Amino acid sequence: MKKFFAIIAISLLSISAASAATLNLTGSVTANVTATMVSGKDTIALTFDGAGAAATADQSAQLKVISNKKNWTISFSSLNDGELVNGQSGDAASSIPYKLQAVIDTTKFGSTAAFDNDLSSAAQLTSTAADTQIIATVNARSLPAGGIITISASVEAQNATDLLWDSKYAYTDTVTISIAAN
Repeated sequence: MKKFFAIIAISLLSISAASAATLNLTGSVTANVTATMVSGKDTIALTFDGAGAAATADQSAQLKVISNKKNWTISFSSLNDGELVNGQSGDAASSIPYKLQAVIDTTKFGSTAAFDNDLSSAAQLTSTAADTQIIATVNARSLPAGGIITISASVEAQNATDLLWDSKYAYTDTVTISIAAN
């Protein structure tokens, strides 16, 4: 019987002996700050009446931004210093100055998202850095699907002393938009 109790005691001791282990988990998130033009909303066509009135835009453009960083800088630069050009140098009416305006959809970035320079109102993209850069301060990252920045273009009516713009040529400009995390 002593053997029986000894076997039970040893069995209970071996069953009740326990050990513990610790698993540490770590994770890292890759920075994701991207900007792409929304398909079908990547061109703005301006129409002029030929009599010097302000231009009419067919639509606003939309820039989709996805960001998992709280602060990022978005830069707009114009190939022709904020002017539509027709390639006919020497002609007084060979360029048409225009202005861009960008509006951020705060519902996709947080209510405190805002631009801190003049592109929140219409501005011409000249070659000076202050006019070509928007710095967006976002206290919340974007939603996974991203958020939209709406870009509109405008051209004011011509001065009464200006030559009318030439209808023979197409006027164009290219705006480059880049984004970087701060």
